Amino acid sequence: MSTGSIQEFEYKVKVIKTEQGGAFVYAVESNDENAKTSKIVIGPLEIDVTIDLNKLAIVIKVYVYIPATFTIGYPPFIGGSLTLKLDGKDVVLEYSFGALGLHFGGRLVIFVLP
Repeated sequence: MSTGSIQEFEYKVKVIKTEQGGAFVYAVESNDENAKTSKIVIGPLEIDVTIDLNKLAIVIKVYVYIPATFTIGYPPFIGGSLTLKLDGKDVVLEYSFGALGLHFGGRLVIFVLP
C-alpha cells in the first residue's frame, strides 16, 4: 500500500467515542457509484450498512467475533481448555485437557455454515 493510499484510508476513518470506549467507523468504496457502504466496528462487533440508491434498498449485516476459550479444571485432577471458533464455514470446538495423568486433545466440527 502506497503512502497516498494510507493517507486516503486515514482520511475516510472516523473514530466516535462512546461510553464503553471507541467505535471505529469508515466508508468502503464500491464498484457501484450508487451504492455506499459504511462499516462500524465496536470491539468484537462489526456492522456493515449498504445503501443502494438505484434499488432504494438498505442491507445491514452484523458480524460478531467471539474468541471463545474456556478454561476448565479442578486441580490437580483435571485441567484444560475448550475453544469455540470459526474455521472457514466450519464451527469448530477444540479441546485440550489432562485428567489423572492422561492428556486428551482434539477438534470437532460442530456444524457447517451455509
